[in-house]
Amino acid sequence: VWSWAGDSSAGSQDKWIAYDDDICDKLERAFSKNQKTVKLDKERYVDMTDRTTIVQRRYDDPSKRRAVKREDTSSSSSSSTSSSSTSSSSSSTTTSSSSSTPSSSSTALKRKIDDDDVV
Repeated sequence: VWSWAGDSSAGSQDKWIAYDDDICDKLERAFSKNQKTVKLDKERYVDMTDRTTIVQRRYDDPSKRRAVKREDTSSSSSSSTSSSSTSSSSSSTTTSSSSSTPSSSSTALKRKIDDDDVV
């Protein structure tokens, strides 16, 4: 499962939102092939250049970014690789068990991904 850091009501990027199944499959294929970038839509792409800090960026302003998290669902433990980026100049990576539950609404997710304020 692949998720991106969405904005909470407080305005922080601390809410994990799952990509829809088609995007998750596309990201997983790219990850397994060691691709560096994956186009999401005409405005956004996922940057996998540094696999420990995977981020979603905008084509028109690559300094705008959101953390992307990959959860390995094939193992019995629910380990995840997540990257955190709240500014364009700093980021950190953690590997931990995920306790947050991504949104299950594909319609809401697609609408959120298409919004201009999401990178």
